[in-house]
Amino acid sequence: MAVLNLQLQGFTPLPNKNNLTLDQAHEWHRIHSSFVPAFVYPDDDGHQQAYAINIGAQYIKAQIPEILQDEANRCESLTVGVLASIDGPMQNLFDGALKHLRPEEVPICLAFPTYETLFYHEADQRIHCVSKAGDVNTWNAHGMGNQSKYCRTRLPDKMLTFSLDAMGWFASSWAVYAGFIRSIRDPLSSKSPSDPESVLHEMVKTKTTIGYTPSSFLEAWANDPQSLELLKSLKVIFWGGGPLSAHTGQYLIGQGVRMTIMYGTTEVGNVSSLTDKTYLEGFEWFCLPPSLDPVFLPDPTEPNTFELVFKVTAEHHLAVINREIDGIPAYATNDLVERHPTNHRLYRIKGRADEQIILSTGEKNPHVKTSVIFGRGRTSNGVIVEPVSFDEAERLGLEKFKPFVYTAKGTPRRGAIINEYGEEIENLYRTVENYAQTDIPSPLELDQYGGWPFEATRNFVRAVVHSIMRNSLGMRDEDDLFAHGCDSLQATYIRNTILHALRRSITSSNVQSLPNNLVYQHPTVNALAEAVSQGSKPKASVGETDWNADRRKRLEKIITDYTRNWLKHHPGCVQGPYPEVIFLTGSTGGLGSQILAELISTDPIKRIYAFNRPSKKSLRQRHVEAFTNRGNDVSLLDSEKIIFVEGDTSAENLGVDIELFEQIRDSVTTIIHTAWRVDFNISLISYETAICGVRHLIDLALSSPHTTPPQLVFTSSIETLAWANVPPIKEAAFKNVDLITDTGYTESKWISEQILESSSLETSLKPIIVRVGQLSGGINGNWNTQEWFPALVKVSQTLKAVPATEGLVSFIPLHTAAKALVELRHSSCTFANLVHPRPITWNVVIGWVGERLKLPILPYSEWLRKLELLPRTSETLSHNPALHILDFYRAAMPTNETPDLENQEAMGIATYDSKNTVLNAPSMQPDRLPRLCRDDIY
Repeated sequence: MAVLNLQLQGFTPLPNKNNLTLDQAHEWHRIHSSFVPAFVYPDDDGHQQAYAINIGAQYIKAQIPEILQDEANRCESLTVGVLASIDGPMQNLFDGALKHLRPEEVPICLAFPTYETLFYHEADQRIHCVSKAGDVNTWNAHGMGNQSKYCRTRLPDKMLTFSLDAMGWFASSWAVYAGFIRSIRDPLSSKSPSDPESVLHEMVKTKTTIGYTPSSFLEAWANDPQSLELLKSLKVIFWGGGPLSAHTGQYLIGQGVRMTIMYGTTEVGNVSSLTDKTYLEGFEWFCLPPSLDPVFLPDPTEPNTFELVFKVTAEHHLAVINREIDGIPAYATNDLVERHPTNHRLYRIKGRADEQIILSTGEKNPHVKTSVIFGRGRTSNGVIVEPVSFDEAERLGLEKFKPFVYTAKGTPRRGAIINEYGEEIENLYRTVENYAQTDIPSPLELDQYGGWPFEATRNFVRAVVHSIMRNSLGMRDEDDLFAHGCDSLQATYIRNTILHALRRSITSSNVQSLPNNLVYQHPTVNALAEAVSQGSKPKASVGETDWNADRRKRLEKIITDYTRNWLKHHPGCVQGPYPEVIFLTGSTGGLGSQILAELISTDPIKRIYAFNRPSKKSLRQRHVEAFTNRGNDVSLLDSEKIIFVEGDTSAENLGVDIELFEQIRDSVTTIIHTAWRVDFNISLISYETAICGVRHLIDLALSSPHTTPPQLVFTSSIETLAWANVPPIKEAAFKNVDLITDTGYTESKWISEQILESSSLETSLKPIIVRVGQLSGGINGNWNTQEWFPALVKVSQTLKAVPATEGLVSFIPLHTAAKALVELRHSSCTFANLVHPRPITWNVVIGWVGERLKLPILPYSEWLRKLELLPRTSETLSHNPALHILDFYRAAMPTNETPDLENQEAMGIATYDSKNTVLNAPSMQPDRLPRLCRDDIY
């Protein structure tokens, strides 16, 4: 988790911090700071948090028999059920535990409520503070392995549980008492475990200024120059949860990262002073605030080492009491600290006085005399075991042990023992880090680049994954490994096995291009195979050989896979004409919502299925927001024509129940497919579900009982083609793969065009493929700020200049494009290019922008140089989407080799002919569509 150091307008400080408990403080802000977000995450609006606790409580209560809801019956009740998370690892653990129970003892298993269960509700069910003055309120936070001590402790009736661990409730207290906003991962889209890269990326997207993190993430970020720059831009980052290696800590401090250790425990809270500066004595030292009353008990096994104990004070209340000192209740942490030799105010953690934090070490085994845990500062722990007798050890085939060293009281001197075994420990860690399964045959054949072909790579990766993941039975190549129980150790083994095979079979492979978090970045067999296949190719050969040949084969194979076994259209007995019914996908998007507004206002249309994927917000709310953002009349959404539907085009029956599916199939006369993920940074593999969705919509149309199949209108993109010395692109199919832009987005659009064209030739379906150009602002001038032109304008304000270049601009207003698409639904043409038929020059448009923003115009090369020199800090990346598509602006650089630049589309975009579109869409004709003007740009 990260914390934003922001106090937005509307935050009202608490009237008396000392007299309000945490839940009462939240209640205060619910009333007095209701418009200040409690949490932020990418694409979050801060709503729907307030009543989820009530929904969760109702969900759980509904599963409990009434007899057990009675207080009198609850205390002596047996365990009859388990409330378990539905993730893969937890499900595997639960299934394994059941095998040890007799059939009559197997409890009921209830799936833990998901985010969708808690937040897919439109009713505003508000919760209210339940505590009153004098009430005892507690929280239950997860401590690192210490819950077994308190599992039989009866908790007070009023218990607040709002975070798994202490770090979470630290942030909650900062939020209500100091006005911080908590930044977290998106709870809906975050399917795989957090990894350093994804967490830092989301910190940037949420404009985080203060962060806190486990030390393991700092270790990873220190090895990445770009991550290091982002860390340096933070005001401070707090770290804890485990030790940080001396090398990493010193390196980060030397690079200018402001970092401070956060030390605390579940039982005593955070006890280190928080500061935005690192102590001169070193990054690992911390200071205890004066409000605490610590006691330092000397450790008999190590000099200048103390066990840290805290006594109760008026300002420091303890959650757990386990001893008494001088008649005062206290808590002994079992944490060992070292006092600084010169600055006695400072301490650092040295270890533990026991092994409680670790799982069973085997000390209860009759063959084990003593065991010592090691692994401080490492990513995993280990144990050294001293058998009861060395004769027994030899009989069992164990290694010879060096004698353990004990204190006078018979306690093992852990520090001395670990030092004695230092060499063996290092060798053991090297063995684990290099562990790889070597008995899995790697691909024998090589492609023309000297690397592994994709199909052979996929077979190998699949074998590796299934060999290492024991619970992968039934897992498909497109399934997320982590959803099937893959843990961090297995992810490491998978990566090591793949890299070992690469280094062994291809000495010149580009292995260094594969990241440490390979499995996290590519969490499916398909995605891993794609990354490994590319990484197997020698670095020099990738650019020197005909890479397009391999790419052409991959794209053509996908087309072949999705153009097999077409359905045959069988008309029903009911003859037309039929009431006009539209099935519209993506109606919450920019273009989709504008099309929906146009359809609602079109009289002949009787019904509209507004189809979208599930989200954390209700469909109604998402449509209201889309209409508001684009300046459309929200009351249109009250039309009786609309039926809101949530589903998935890539799923069987579109992911809806069979009754609704049959209703859609039997009534729809036109399908308009606009839903498509826009992300130029992901590969084609990630778009295969979208391509599958196109085939499913074709099948939906062909299964219609109408006399002729419904018309299928598909929105493609003019960005499919790269800038090429070719005439304007006609309103027809193009087959040259070499002209297709090398991104997953554009490749998926082109493949879908080919599939639809194939359906028009081989079936009775007559689709319409509309290549949509760059859309300008709609009715209210609102642009999509993530697209390349708004991003260019935004970053130009940072660069203090706008770029000049040659070429034309054929932007088309959003509302005009939506109207034209609706008009084209009855067209007989297969292809339409939806661009402005009367473009104007780039320099006229950029001149308007420069004039409005009072910015000078620079030659494109100079502007691009300024953009490339812009620092990659969290702030600049967050405020300037242009930095995320820098390659696009580089590719748009005009060259002297491009002829007739002034008559080409600007910015490296292909020029498109639109004569047939103008003929078939009245709104595109000259008497109704004026040239672009200032109002279309801003």
